[in-house]
Amino acid sequence: MAGTAYAAESVDAADTEQNTLDVEVLEILGVDPTTAKKYHNEIKKDLAVRLEHSAIEGLSKDTRKELVDTYFVPSNFKLIGAPVMNLELKAPYLNLT
Repeated sequence: MAGTAYAAESVDAADTEQNTLDVEVLEILGVDPTTAKKYHNEIKKDLAVRLEHSAIEGLSKDTRKELVDTYFVPSNFKLIGAPVMNLELKAPYLNLT
C-alpha cells in the first residue's frame, strides 16, 4: 500500500508539472486577468443601480443635453467629454444613413 501511495503522489506531481507554465512564459503573458480586483466600500444600493444602468445603457439625448447645459465641464477636466471623430473616419459612416 505504501508503494501505491508513493506512485499516486508521483503521478499527481507529474500532472501538476505538465500543467504549469515556465516562469518566463508567465512573465511574457503578464498578470492573470482572473485575479480578484480590490474594490472600495460599497455605495448606497439605490445609487448603484441607477449609475450601473447609466453606465450600461447610456443617457438619452435629452437627459445628456440637460446635464451638459446645467453642469459645465470643469476647465481642468476637459477630457471627460466624448472624443471627436476625425472627418476622414467619420465620412464612411455618413454615407450609411
